[in-house]
Amino acid sequence: MSDSERNRTLPIVAALLAIAVASAALGAGTFALFSDTETESGTLDAGTLQLDVGHAQNLSFTAADIKPTDSDSSYTDLSPSGSVTGDLSVSVQSLSTVAGEDDNADLQNHLEFRIWLDEGATDDGSYDSGGDIGLLSDGTTGSPSFATVSSYESTEWTDVITGMENDWSLHVEWQFPSASNDNDAQGDEVTTTFEFVLEQQ
Repeated sequence: MSDSERNRTLPIVAALLAIAVASAALGAGTFALFSDTETESGTLDAGTLQLDVGHAQNLSFTAADIKPTDSDSSYTDLSPSGSVTGDLSVSVQSLSTVAGEDDNADLQNHLEFRIWLDEGATDDGSYDSGGDIGLLSDGTTGSPSFATVSSYESTEWTDVITGMENDWSLHVEWQFPSASNDNDAQGDEVTTTFEFVLEQQ
């Protein structure tokens, strides 16, 4: 092909190309493809972790004028009421004393506790090795036995109930055994505060 033929053909090709591009642009506006748009959303609700203590029964072993050979017991109910299960830890948060006649607080060294967790919302007053959990003064669990109140100070039983779903009760039995140095405790006072923590598993 000669240069003159090429020069004549080039404008024709360019014109045809311009017409094709313009037609395609016009056609794009007249053709529509099916389309479908969907949305989906999800909602997240936070669960609740709630422990009710003493709702039906308060731990009440308040007694005045106790003396050697006295004893008693009490319990408080522990009820998980949230939608999320948790692990229960129990601790003796504080042990406070007031000195009596001899200006020394000694009652906590004379009084003894025996503590256990009783399965079920009510307490039958006795430890059942088949389901109850004895809380020992060294922070371990086992068959409960009496130990001085002072030996329980700052004791913690971590995750003593795992996956707590049912009601339990904390049972505290106390006794004031007779001893030769009982006079040391005259007029003394001791207050024990328990703490219950339910933590998400």
